Amino acid sequence: MMSVMERNPHPFIAHAVFPGIELEIVKSILLREAQQQGLPIIAENGCVGCRTDLGEILVCAASDGLEMTVTAAQSDTLQLLRDEIAEHLSEVAPEIAHVLRWKTVDGAGVSPPGFRLCKVVSVTPLGSAFLRVRLSGRDLQPFTGEAIHFRLIQPPCSGPPAWPYIGNNGRTVWPTGDGALHRPVYTVRNADPDASWIEFDVFRHLGGRTGKWAEAASADDVVGIMGLGRGKLIQRPQWLIAGDEAAFPAIARLLEAQTAHITGSVFLLETVPGSAEYPIPAPTGVSLTRVRVGAIGDWSAVVAALPRLPDDLPNVCVWFAAGKDMAEDFRKLPVIQSRRLPDLHIAAYWS
Repeated sequence: MMSVMERNPHPFIAHAVFPGIELEIVKSILLREAQQQGLPIIAENGCVGCRTDLGEILVCAASDGLEMTVTAAQSDTLQLLRDEIAEHLSEVAPEIAHVLRWKTVDGAGVSPPGFRLCKVVSVTPLGSAFLRVRLSGRDLQPFTGEAIHFRLIQPPCSGPPAWPYIGNNGRTVWPTGDGALHRPVYTVRNADPDASWIEFDVFRHLGGRTGKWAEAASADDVVGIMGLGRGKLIQRPQWLIAGDEAAFPAIARLLEAQTAHITGSVFLLETVPGSAEYPIPAPTGVSLTRVRVGAIGDWSAVVAALPRLPDDLPNVCVWFAAGKDMAEDFRKLPVIQSRRLPDLHIAAYWS
C-alpha cells in the first residue's frame, strides 16, 4: 500500500505546464508509476505527486490544463528528473509529452549540470575478464558520495564528438545518427576527489562496446561522465545478494560500505571463465558462493538459499542485479513472488 506523505521542498525548482491536458490523465500515469515502484504519494490542496530518489513531482489543475512542479536537492538531479519525466511520457503518452512546456529554462545551450569531461589515465587488467579504468577530471566530488552509479559517455567511433546540451525545451539534447554517444551505466569503484580521479571496472563480455573501447583506450583520450543520482549505498544487517559479472563492482562497493556486522549470502553468477578472478570482499558472517550459469541461468543455488531466510523478513535485504533476461527470470521465481519481501531491489542492466 502506498503511503501519503507531506511535501519536503527542495531548493531547486522547475515548473511545467501541459496546456489542454486534464489533471486526471497525468495523475493516473503518475500514480500507476508510483505504485509499481513503491514510491510514497504526496497529496496537497487538491494536487497529487510522489517522492522519488531524485526529488519530488507534484501536479495540479490549472485554468488551461495542468501544472507540474518538480523539486530536487541539486541542480544536476533536477535536470535528471526533468529528463526522466519527459522520456517516460514520450513512451507511455507521447501526445502529452508533446505539449509539455517548462516555464523557465536556465542554461539553454550549455552542458547539463551533471556532465563532466574526463581524460583516461590508465587501463589495468583485473584478471582476464575485467579491466579497471582510471579517469581524471575536474569537480569529481559529486561522483564520490553515496550515489555510486554514473553514465560513461563514449564518443562515436569516427569523427569529433558532439557533447550533450540543454535544449530550449529544458530537456538534455543528445546527438543522434552517426554521432550518437554510447551511454552505459557503471559503478564508481574507487575515487580520490582531491587527486581528481575515479576508477570503474569494465566486464569484458562478448560484443561489449565499452570493453572494446577500454582495450583500445590510450592516456588522455577524452570521455564524458554524468551522475545518475541513484544506486545509493544502503546499510542493512542481513543480506541476500545475487548478481552477474556486470554487478560485481556494485556488490563489492556494497559489501565494503557496511559499517556494522552483517550476515547473509552472496551469489556471484559467472557467465564466462575468468570471472572468479575479480576481487570481492568477504565480510565475517557473509558467505560467498560462485555459481556458473548459462544464458538462461541456473537458479538452484539461489532458490535453495531463499527458504533459509529468517522469519523476520523486514530486516533482510534481497538485492539482485544482472542482465535484463536474468533479472526477469529472478523476479518470476515462485519463491520470490510467493514470499513477502518488503526490502527487495532488482536492477536490470548491461554494458
